[in-house]
Amino acid sequence: MADLFVLTKEALAGLDVELVDVERAALGLLRVTIDHPEGVTIHHCHQVSNQLSRVFEVENVDYKRLE
Repeated sequence: MADLFVLTKEALAGLDVELVDVERAALGLLRVTIDHPEGVTIHHCHQVSNQLSRVFEVENVDYKRLE
């Protein structure tokens, strides 16, 4: 598996957000921090979640919850 930060950044390249951080936490939590010049909205979070869920499934990224 490629570096998780690089994989996530590439997956979000077509979206209008900036990847700030990717963190693995306890109990399978995968926390992705994003930013947007005008502030992050629920719409941005929804887009990112949908995109990453698909990419992580294809790339076999092991996590239980995406935040």
